[in-house]
Amino acid sequence: MIRKLSLTAALGVALGLSSVAGVQAADLTYNTYLPAPHVLNKVGMEPFAERVARDSGGEVNFKLLTGGSVAKASAGLDVMRDGIVNSGLLVDLYMRKSLPLNTVISDLALLGTDPLVMVGAVSEYKLVLCEQCRKEMQRSSSIAMAFASTTPYTLMCKTKVDSLASMAGKKVRATGPWGVAFKEFGMVPVNVSSGETYEAMQRGQIDCTAGADAWLKSYTLWDVAKFVVDYPMGTYHGTLVLGMNADTWAGLSDKGRKAIVSNLPELAAAGAFGYEVEKQEARDGASGHGVAFVEPARDLVDALVDYQQKEIERVIKQAEGAGIKNAREEVQTFLKTIEKWQKIVDDSKRDRAAYVEALEREIYSKAVFK
Repeated sequence: MIRKLSLTAALGVALGLSSVAGVQAADLTYNTYLPAPHVLNKVGMEPFAERVARDSGGEVNFKLLTGGSVAKASAGLDVMRDGIVNSGLLVDLYMRKSLPLNTVISDLALLGTDPLVMVGAVSEYKLVLCEQCRKEMQRSSSIAMAFASTTPYTLMCKTKVDSLASMAGKKVRATGPWGVAFKEFGMVPVNVSSGETYEAMQRGQIDCTAGADAWLKSYTLWDVAKFVVDYPMGTYHGTLVLGMNADTWAGLSDKGRKAIVSNLPELAAAGAFGYEVEKQEARDGASGHGVAFVEPARDLVDALVDYQQKEIERVIKQAEGAGIKNAREEVQTFLKTIEKWQKIVDDSKRDRAAYVEALEREIYSKAVFK
């Protein structure tokens, strides 16, 4: 792995891309395995990069390297820690050993129902309340800055699936907590990244995938997944949409750092609202691609409700077994933070400006990045 990463770094230098050693130029490379058209790039990072360049007077410029051109999802932390890229997107479920407590919060996925609530809760917990979470990032020479949450996942399949009987034996792309849940329901979890889902389904490696409805459009899954179980199955709220190499951050000027931090609330909001918009666009366009939304059978709904009621205790015991300090207290703190953000979102009536202001007030005015 080290040799491969070194070759990637050498290629980056040959192409004129910045590395940690070249921070003075403030041309910051950003790695993501997500394709360029993905909502987190188009409405999140691209506008964010433009605002930062403007507010820094051209001092800080992000160069987005999309589609896994530098590293796949599983190596996102490696390339950022080692300085092959200055910044990037991380999916903590692929990094359990490096980010154990961070991953515990993502393991509570099946409790998520609203991206606005989960972005606020995860951001406040990990950036303000959770010292262990920040130390995990520090050990990897990295800093967490902004998080994203999907809209609720659904089950998207090549053939009709709507009951426990029809799920039995089906191969499903389901990582982390979804893999645990669907295995209990009789499916066979397959560890495939979201960016590889289309090809895996096309080739018959999987029959179904758990994912956000927006993926029907952003990954063009509506060409291969023709049936969607129309029932919410939790959110993935562990995407670190912007992480930064610690040496890169230390090498920026005060003006450059201020330009980045002042634009973080809008970046976090953009992902949450962007996913909601794309979800609706995907659902509106799905019928034109022959996609049917099917109601789940009662046995499947009952199984999901029963499973969700047991999920908190399962995650706590798993965390304690992994040796995570004060796991129960940390989970309870996060659950209280979800309740807090549910009220904030309700009070804001989902107004974007009010939501951005709440992110700044409750999180970014208090967070310390180092």
